[in-house]
Amino acid sequence: MHVSINQQPYEFADGLTVLQALRAARIEVPTLCHDDRLKPAGDCRMCLVEIAGHSRLATACNTSLTEGMQIETDTLELIAERRALLQMYAQRYPAAAVRDFPDKPLHRYLNEAHLLTECLGDEDPQR
Repeated sequence: MHVSINQQPYEFADGLTVLQALRAARIEVPTLCHDDRLKPAGDCRMCLVEIAGHSRLATACNTSLTEGMQIETDTLELIAERRALLQMYAQRYPAAAVRDFPDKPLHRYLNEAHLLTECLGDEDPQR
């Protein structure tokens, strides 16, 4: 199956999800709720991608890859949407968890998006 990811051509076997194809291509898309042992649900919405011809953003974890699909993973709209989701998560998230477990995926994403202060306020995350 031939697809385009971030304007680069790729070829994959049939039967994959967009997320599986992205991982096979070593293209990182954030995920929080995905677990290979479970049926993908798309609940966290962090794995959003743009697919040409689709009117809405799609969750990569539960969208089937199709022939000729054109996928974008890092557009300004996607970055803004993921940041908005992280802000929402951060507002209700315990500061102690961020402090105690800085390497957890959510905590890394919050740091990368410069949103640690949403959880910690003025508190130093390294304390």
